[in-house]
Amino acid sequence: MPVWFFPALIGLFATVSIVSGIWLFLKLPAIARLFRGTADIVGDKSKRTTSPGALWFAIILFMGGWIACVLIYAFAIAAEPEQIAANKLRNNTNLATHTFSASS
Repeated sequence: MPVWFFPALIGLFATVSIVSGIWLFLKLPAIARLFRGTADIVGDKSKRTTSPGALWFAIILFMGGWIACVLIYAFAIAAEPEQIAANKLRNNTNLATHTFSASS
């Protein structure tokens, strides 16, 4: 895989998480109505403007986005130095077994 793939993937998931988090922040009264009775959150008495399905979808996007970023960073980025070292070792053994001649 190219070197830029995992950072680009982290950027994509981070953008999804940030956008859905901002949207959820703007919809705080609707979130309070969604969790009414299960926490110390009190919703306002205004007309419902956001469906519970849309709220759950945004919550799943938000949570999935940052969890994906953490997992990609933990498994892909942390393993990258080992892959670089393995590639250098493989390149060095190729040079050691290559015979150079005066004509080349």
